[in-house]
Formats: sequence, C-alpha cells, structure tokens
Amino acid sequence: MDHYKTYQPLMDQATVLWSTNLTHYAWKADYHLGTTEFMVLEWFNLVGERFYSIIYAVAGQMNCIEIVGKELAPKYEELAVRYNGTRYTHHVFTTAAINTTAYHFHDYTYLEPLSISKATTDVAAVEKFYENIMLAKTERYTYDGGQNNGNVTVLLVTLAGADLVLKFVQRGTAFTLDDAELTVLEMQHAKNAAHNASYKSMTCGMDRFYDNHYAYNVPTGQYFNATIGEISERLFFAGVKFTCISSALWIQEPVTGDVIEYSFSHMKHFASMEHSVPNGTKFREEMEYCIHNMTLDIADLCSDGNCEEFVSEEPVDQCKNLA
Repeated sequence: MDHYKTYQPLMDQATVLWSTNLTHYAWKADYHLGTTEFMVLEWFNLVGERFYSIIYAVAGQMNCIEIVGKELAPKYEELAVRYNGTRYTHHVFTTAAINTTAYHFHDYTYLEPLSISKATTDVAAVEKFYENIMLAKTERYTYDGGQNNGNVTVLLVTLAGADLVLKFVQRGTAFTLDDAELTVLEMQHAKNAAHNASYKSMTCGMDRFYDNHYAYNVPTGQYFNATIGEISERLFFAGVKFTCISSALWIQEPVTGDVIEYSFSHMKHFASMEHSVPNGTKFREEMEYCIHNMTLDIADLCSDGNCEEFVSEEPVDQCKNLA
C-alpha cells in the first residue's frame, strides 16, 4: 500500500467530505487505485471523540480530497497516523448539517460536503479580509502540530447564510519543508503571479487559476450589507482585485491566490453606487458598465470583456500564454 507517513502542509488544501464509514474509500484506494498516494489520520475533537480522515492526492492537481468519518475497519485503523490537534470543530459539522451519530447503513458510500480547507502563510491577513470586506464571522485557534508541523493556527470563516465553513491553516513548516516539491508559499506565489500578469482591470484579464474557486450566492434581505455597490466599494478601497460581470464578481482572495465567485441573485436590483464612489471616476464608470452590459459570454480568459473600453492596450502575450 502506498500511503503517506508524514503530514505535508499542502494536504490542508482540500475539498472535505463526510462519510459514516470510511472503510469503502480506504479499500478503493488500496485495491483499485494502488498507486494513489493517500494518508489515514486519527484525530480527536475538543470533547475527546475520535475521528478518522483519509486524504487523497488528486492527480494533476494542487488540491486534495479529505474524507472524514468515525468508522474504519481494523485493517486500515492500523495505518492511521495520530494527528495532533482538532481538525474540525463542532461548529463545522453543525453548519454543514451533519449528524456525526447518524449512520446510513443502507448506503455506506454516501458522501456529504463538510468544509473547504485551504493552506496559507498569513492567517491574519485572510482573517482581516473576511471580517472587514466579506463581513464574515471568524474563529481562530492554535495547537501544537508536533515535530513535523510546528505550531498550527486554524481560522474558521462562516459567510452569512453559507452552509459550509471555510478553514484556513497556517503551519510553521509552510515556508521551510525542505523535502517538499512544492511549498505553500510557492503555490501562493504561482497563483498570484498569474493574476498579476493577466489582470488589467475589473473587466479585462483573467487567468486559469480563476477556475480554482468556491461559489458563494449572496443571501437577499436588508439585513445583509452585500449589494454590488457596497461589496465592490469595500474591495476597491481595500485594494483587492476583482473581475466583474453583470451577475457576479470574481474576487482574488488575498494571500492564497484562490478566487471567490460572489454571485448575486438580483444583481441589477442592487446596482446603485450610492455610497462612497463619486460620479465621473473610472471605477464608477467601469462598475456601471459591468452591471448593465457584462455577461458571462464575454468573460473570456485573458481577454475578458471589454479591454479596449477601459485599458490602453490588449492583454500582453504573457497573459495569453497563462490562459
């Protein structure tokens, strides 16, 4: 069996799922996908309940899949590496509406979304962005990850109305893991370098890493301060880059280099720019054009939208190569 013995920081970059019985997925990795690299973890929550995680490397990708559960056959329990620290708190499970004591014996291969996990080198910057701009609730905790991982800081982010918690993990080894082919810092740099090379304005210049995003549909209602005008102004004044079409924003998440698809159910109804951005500014002009004219059909990689309308030249060849 080809499985990891040492936890790597990039394993924090994962789509996280829940299963009531992990044995099926351990068996598939062992028997059907024998060359697939995977790791079995044993960990405990804050009240001492034991959980297992199976982490798969996704071929050709920088992301992993983590499947969490409480039941695992003894054959695979023996492979488990003890993980120091709580990987997911009770809040993560309740937000995803997962009952960890309910068992679906009639369909043991059933998977449920649990969380979106990301690796980062600067939890504080990510926390500031989500609190001040995305108006999310955050929770941070730290634990000793052991000899191979150093201190681990976990940031949990809950967006208004969201049914999954975002998890950001910063490890002491994120910068210095000598035997890693790709470090967290290098991964972030690659994504952000692609953004910087292709981005020209909010209506011009996308890159292939825009595909690496989660989608968030903004809840409606007066209680939530998230109209197109309000969110775009907060992004603008904070210096956070984003791409705009008439039904969504693609926001470049600080530090990580990932992207957020921020969708509006009633975009044009909330189209007014009544707050801080004055008439006559380039930002106001471009946002108004985006709201009333930009569609997904013209959100073309690296030549996104109306480049001639708002920039002096077409995206450079370097941008087109990145696409």
